[in-house]
Amino acid sequence: MHIDQMWQKIRRASLVCVAFLVWSISGVLHASEAAHEAPAKTPDFTGIYVVVPDMLSNLHGDDTRNHFLKLCLTFEAESNNDAKRMNELMPIIIDQFIIYLRELRMDDLKGAEGVLLLKQQLLDRANVIFSPIKVRRVLIRQILVQ
Repeated sequence: MHIDQMWQKIRRASLVCVAFLVWSISGVLHASEAAHEAPAKTPDFTGIYVVVPDMLSNLHGDDTRNHFLKLCLTFEAESNNDAKRMNELMPIIIDQFIIYLRELRMDDLKGAEGVLLLKQQLLDRANVIFSPIKVRRVLIRQILVQ
């Protein structure tokens, strides 16, 4: 190998290293600038979380194979008194939710649209049972379809 070829390889390697260093430093600087910017807004929360016991239900199916749904939920209440009342009525909620969940089909839970519809249906049912207490949101901690 000639000396000129070796120097060309060294120059190329040096240029690659310098380019990598410039890229790395600019990334670090950009990250530090982003840290000084205003933090991202989160949804306003003024309520209390009420954890619903985990539910397991079989799904309505047309085929011979059984399908199951595991659902872990949390309600958002407006006050401690509302949360206490929700906990008192929790057996009724679970009973009504299980009855509803057993009528669901696998197709009902497909995609984000299916999950959003499920959340809305559960919220509506919870608000009927808890009335006059209002459930602000139903939060899904875990959903598992098997």
